[in-house]
Parts: sequence; C-alpha cells; structure tokens
Amino acid sequence: MSIYFHHFHKCAGTSVVSYIQSISDYFVDEHLNGNPVINGTTLSLHDMSNYKLDQLCKNYSKHNKSFAYEWGIPNMDIINKYNKSVVVIREPIERLVSNYKYDLKMKVYKDDFNKYVNNIAIPYCRTDYYNYEISNHLNNINSAHRLKENAEWVWSKFDEIIILEKGIFHKVKNGDILNLEDLPRSNKSKSFKDKFKKKPKIDINEEAFSSDLYLFNYLKGKLVE
Repeated sequence: MSIYFHHFHKCAGTSVVSYIQSISDYFVDEHLNGNPVINGTTLSLHDMSNYKLDQLCKNYSKHNKSFAYEWGIPNMDIINKYNKSVVVIREPIERLVSNYKYDLKMKVYKDDFNKYVNNIAIPYCRTDYYNYEISNHLNNINSAHRLKENAEWVWSKFDEIIILEKGIFHKVKNGDILNLEDLPRSNKSKSFKDKFKKKPKIDINEEAFSSDLYLFNYLKGKLVE
C-alpha cells in the first residue's frame, strides 16, 4: 500500500512519518519529513502539472512507495487515485504556539509572539494557516466566507483524518491506514525542551484563530456523529 501523508507544520509530522516508514515497504526518505526529493531538490507537488503529478503517484503506487508533503496542497484527486491519504489536524492554537516555540529554540525567529503571528508572508505563522492553505488550493479568495466549504473539502479529500489535541490523537475518519496505538510520540530530548533561559511570553487572541478553530471543531464534531 502506498500512503500519502499531508504534513501540516507542527502536527506530529515527525511521529507520523516515522510510523509510516515502519509499516511501508518503502518510504521516500531522502528528506527528513518525507518530501519527495530529486537531485537534492524537494519537488513542489502543489505547483506540479497534473500530468507530472499523475506519473509520480502512479510510479510510487506501482513500487509501494509512501511519501509526504508539507508545502502547499497538491491535487488530491490525483493523489487519491493511486495512494491512501492521511492528514493530521492539530488544535490550531496549540499548533501555532508549538511552531513559535520551535522557531525560537532553533533561532529561526527571535521576535515576540504578536509579531510572529503577524508575519503572514509565512503560511505556518498565520492564525488561519489551515484555511489559508486550503483556500489557496481551491482558489477561494475570501476564506472567511467559505469555512464550511473548506471543512467539507478536507472531509471529502482524505481517506483518513486524525485530530491532535493536548497530546492525544483521535481518529475522526477511519481509513484503516494508521494504528494510533502504535503511533510514536515526540522523541525530542529534555535538553531541547528546556532550552529556554526565560519562558517566552505568549498572549493568545482566540478570536484571531476563529477560522481554523471552525475547521478543527467541525472535524472534532465527527467523533460524536
């Protein structure tokens, strides 16, 4: 079975990629996060022509190769034609705070949280990250008026959907692809977690996350249906 994992930033990607590697005949492993790489360059799947993406997915399926992607959303109709698709959606505030702390630790960023979330040129810094990525893919200019459409798109385009909240995974759409009990947790060392000399100040404006919270709660609601 060839598995495609759509890797939204700071949504347990390392754990999921590690797990898929362990259950797959072959995983595209030239890049740490499982992105397809040719001659040292990560393939831009979301900008790839339908023909080239079709040929790539057909080849991966033929050889039971699993892969991931984290930079934009590719044509999911083509992905699903050949591969089983999985996505993890993390609680939006937790995701962005985690991304911010990670960038601070790695010294990629050094400003305060408010400046970080206003850096909308970088998609994963946005409070509406999920909807921004989905709307770009669907060419929806004003995502605020298309929240339900975006949520329904996610539900319809992935074989398996997992949400992550407070460190706990919940499968809201079961495609019999991943076993949550076997999914490894983060292997970051304590020294990495304790790297801050001073705990960063983080002020949360929950209203700013309203569009992505809509998506998360829409999917979370599927648990009780």
